[in-house]
Amino acid sequence: MPVFIRWSDLDALGHVHHLAYLRWCEDARNEHAVAIGLPVPGTGVRSQVVVAMACDFKKPLDRATNPVVHLRVIRVGKASLEAQFSIAFGVVEHFCARVTTVMCSDESGASSPWTVEERERLKAEPLPA
Repeated sequence: MPVFIRWSDLDALGHVHHLAYLRWCEDARNEHAVAIGLPVPGTGVRSQVVVAMACDFKKPLDRATNPVVHLRVIRVGKASLEAQFSIAFGVVEHFCARVTTVMCSDESGASSPWTVEERERLKAEPLPA
């Protein structure tokens, strides 16, 4: 997913603020979910809830760059998944993260197992950048 860096994404030093990286990963996760046919987030059916995240800020990004967010599903559980995110400009990785989510019922908040069809779509190759 290409990213357009906005002025509001920058900190006082002119670098991308750490929260912007996390927003971009969230956007990529939601775009990926919709693209593979999972329920649209926030529609009142089922939604992925982030339960764990680990990230590394490797090199600052500034306004002059046009980074790309890459997402790869690395593990699919009964109702959860672990995804790896990379934000890069050209061949240089600036940020990486591992995020674990659980699919939950929007009504009850309880975990909701993946359907057989969802599991197959989640295991497919990642979408091209």
